[in-house]
Amino acid sequence: EASELDGEHQMLVKTLPTRFFESIMVTYNILLQSADRRVLDLARETDTGVLVMMALNQPTGGRSGLISMECAMENIRHLIAEKVLPDSPAYLNPRLFEFLVEGTNRTLPQAALRFVLDPPAVSSTLVGTSSAAHMDENMAVSYLDPLPRPIHERAKELLGTINKHIK
Repeated sequence: EASELDGEHQMLVKTLPTRFFESIMVTYNILLQSADRRVLDLARETDTGVLVMMALNQPTGGRSGLISMECAMENIRHLIAEKVLPDSPAYLNPRLFEFLVEGTNRTLPQAALRFVLDPPAVSSTLVGTSSAAHMDENMAVSYLDPLPRPIHERAKELLGTINKHIK
């Protein structure tokens, strides 16, 4: 599904109830949670498989993404520049994403992958890899405990209104 063209997933909201699809692929991540507003629930209700793409929100060229705190903040700077997020202290704080890993030994990419795997409707996620070790690291996330509910709630509170994928 083209999240750049249909950030609110209106096409899927309309077609999922028809049960035409056995599975769908949607962009879903901490910085683009719009699929969680309606699509994930509809997919679960219609027994439609969900494959998540862009779990680490890496735009073309990989300039930023949820691969490190610094890269995640680069995403925030883009969103502020595009007036998707306000130019406020909460979003300018370089520790903005620390709530995702605080008190754990998880990395930001692990928390980001766990975030997209937690909703019951999600069947799987696509991950890129640059080495066998990197793939092992990504696959191991599926065995980690889900993120605590307050983390999901905080992510939704801070970033849940974004409906535009960063390019």
